[in-house]
Amino acid sequence: MMIKKNQSFNKPEWSLKITKADNGFILEAISYNPEDKIKKADVEYVIEEDNQDELKLYQRLIWEVLEYFGAPSSKHDRRIKVVIEKPDGKIERDAS
Repeated sequence: MMIKKNQSFNKPEWSLKITKADNGFILEAISYNPEDKIKKADVEYVIEEDNQDELKLYQRLIWEVLEYFGAPSSKHDRRIKVVIEKPDGKIERDAS
């Protein structure tokens, strides 16, 4: 479901704020307590660029977001793959 810019929706109980930095990203985990109407940053993650490889940086960002929100994963069922494809069509192996 996509939410349009001016469409209202319930405040999320938790969210992830992503800020681009010079050499990577800062991810700020934010929780929201609807009863107290308090929003607070719980955890901050920093993803730094490895060896000037911008594609690996974005790959790591996507994996962090998927992991934070608990994307389902199973070796026996469907799964999400985030890969870097070389110009010859071969998939670059992920070292993480």
